[in-house]
Amino acid sequence: MVTQVDVVVRTRKIGHFFPGGTVDAFDVWLELQARDADGKIIFWSGRVEENGRGPVEPGAHFYRSYQLDAEGNPINKRNAWQARSVLYVRLIPPGAADVAHYRVRIPENVKGPITLTAKINHRKFSHYYTQFAYAGQPVPVLDPAKLSRDHDSREFSFVKANIPANVSGKIKDHIPDLPITVLAQAETRLVIGDRHTTTEWKTVVQKADRERWNDWGSGSCSRAM
Repeated sequence: MVTQVDVVVRTRKIGHFFPGGTVDAFDVWLELQARDADGKIIFWSGRVEENGRGPVEPGAHFYRSYQLDAEGNPINKRNAWQARSVLYVRLIPPGAADVAHYRVRIPENVKGPITLTAKINHRKFSHYYTQFAYAGQPVPVLDPAKLSRDHDSREFSFVKANIPANVSGKIKDHIPDLPITVLAQAETRLVIGDRHTTTEWKTVVQKADRERWNDWGSGSCSRAM
């Protein structure tokens, strides 16, 4: 069975777009994880590789400006002068919302309830840019067309030997693992019913429903525009 899960992200008490600053260089993303009653992970979007030290899953729901150079390469080295277009820009205005839609596959005979945990994560710089800033060296190539004023298609290596002796920062002998901060977190549980019985659904109105549906509608409309 496949079900749709919508996660609403809303800005509160800020007077600028979220996130702000160098929106092409950091990692800010939405993570959604689903676990069954035994704690087994059955869905995970926004996972960080290498046990939380590596890059974020490429298909995660990021909040950033994804810029491209003239050859379609991502602007990921603070090389803004080579930006020629954007793949997408996903920022939330003050007092507004964004909605992320997920299709979650529920395994057969799963033991419920399913716990859904959503997080907004922040890392000061993306994993790629941190490596580039500390140890990025282009791999030698014979094709001069790999680099021009409007694109950079070179491959870079990030081995320890590339780190210069005068690298900025207290860490000198390895590329640092930047911490990941959880800016917001929410959790809910999805009850799994017996497929052979009929469930009677009843409307339950809570005080927070008006704001919740308003945020969902606002975020959905902003995505459609």
